Amino acid sequence: MRARASGRDKRAFTLIELLVVIGIIAVLMTLLLPTLAGARRTARAAVGVANMRSLSQIMFLYSNDSGGRFVTPFRYDWGVGSPRVWTDLVHSMGNQSGGVDETVWSFYTPLDPRLHTEGFAYYWYSFLQKATGGSMLSKEFLSPADQALTTMFSQFGSTDESRSGLVLWPSSFLYSPTMWTSPSRYPNLAADRLPMEPEMLQAQGVDSVVSPAGKVFLFERADFRQPRRPDGKPVPPGFNNPRSRINVSTMDGSVSEVAIRDLLGRADDEQFVPVGFGASPDGPPLAKPYVVPQGISGMAGWPVGGEPTADDQYPLFFWATRNGARGRDLPR
Repeated sequence: MRARASGRDKRAFTLIELLVVIGIIAVLMTLLLPTLAGARRTARAAVGVANMRSLSQIMFLYSNDSGGRFVTPFRYDWGVGSPRVWTDLVHSMGNQSGGVDETVWSFYTPLDPRLHTEGFAYYWYSFLQKATGGSMLSKEFLSPADQALTTMFSQFGSTDESRSGLVLWPSSFLYSPTMWTSPSRYPNLAADRLPMEPEMLQAQGVDSVVSPAGKVFLFERADFRQPRRPDGKPVPPGFNNPRSRINVSTMDGSVSEVAIRDLLGRADDEQFVPVGFGASPDGPPLAKPYVVPQGISGMAGWPVGGEPTADDQYPLFFWATRNGARGRDLPR
């Protein structure tokens, strides 16, 4: 019996051995978890690229049905004998009584006239879906790796305001303001783009572009494969951050990855230097209307989400292209 007991003692783990094994497992988990998280972010970002490709095709289909022009919802003649102004985004829809309900969103920025209408770059797809009668909440406007907007979608996507189409959703993929603005707003030699005025509104399309392979019209709002910015904040760097690698759609129909650092390295080539600096928000909020359709009440006070902070100021690549739609963002 003593011999059998002795044999059992020799086969048993001591407490120290057990702690060593647990420690090794903990170290391995510490090493593997970031790798697994990175792989998951990369996979989600790949789905986002596929979504952006679909959106670029939708834009080209819209252009084919709109005389070759891309989405340009603002009207320069509003404000002359009209209750609307040129920075308003308006959707009109018939109601059950035979009248017309209007939902109006303002894209007027009182502190900086350069930003008038430019916020539409975030909300273009939501408005396009509304204007064409599609679903406002189709997830193709999001990248699954865009944590800020996917979280906001999970919080507010099922609210009555969202389902009714009263709000505009920001997209993970931005639409360049150069596509609804006159190229003269982005001069060759000026240090910044000119203030946005009604006479600067001008629909652009495929025939407006001189270098289709070099002109970007859709691009990711941030580098979603990076979990944090250089300042340590746990949000991805913005589209114009020097550390970002951004997927873009060009006017020749292709989708490709661009390293912003490479573009910054071409600063000696004037044609690739954007005319303006800016900061991209970490999580743009929902846009709610300032004129409420008939029969809808209780709009005041509901949450709109979004992050108030933003990345640092960097050159506005793709957003403020020199010469606008006639310029080039990429050396192609």
